[in-house]
Amino acid sequence: MTFTSREFRDALGLFPTGIAVVCASDAGGRLAGVTVNSFTSVSLDPPLVLACLARSSRSIEIFNAAQHFAVTLLADGQRHISTIFASTTADRFAEVPHRIGLGGCPIIEPNLASFECDAYSRHDGGDHVLLLGKVVQIAISAGTPPRPLLYFRGQYRELSEQHVEIAPFRLEGW
Repeated sequence: MTFTSREFRDALGLFPTGIAVVCASDAGGRLAGVTVNSFTSVSLDPPLVLACLARSSRSIEIFNAAQHFAVTLLADGQRHISTIFASTTADRFAEVPHRIGLGGCPIIEPNLASFECDAYSRHDGGDHVLLLGKVVQIAISAGTPPRPLLYFRGQYRELSEQHVEIAPFRLEGW
């Protein structure tokens, strides 16, 4: 390699992402939730999403055992929730409003959208586990215009409508 881990991380930070909280529950009812910015769609048919979870996470064994998981997309006013689920707070779910969804998975509320998933497959991703989920339920918040919580160059950012332009094409598959 001709680059350091820090250089790699800095280069990845140039790609703006949204912030999500991925949650699961194991057979014993233990809850897990982590903040991620590595969440993406994979397939429309079947509807698949991907979340990348650090192997060093204190709750990785719950995610590895879970048959279901939920992904909550955070709004720009929910930085505190992102921080709570990125920290080592003892009882994250006592501090954050949520409801219980498929398979006992917590879903943060309010939110921009939520995805309830069957665990479809897990793959080795180096220091991460690639968790692929088949979406079985979605909920999209109605009402106010969507304003996602964004992450860019290691900082939270806000979406601007100042320079909006309709793309002259649609991304392939969408």
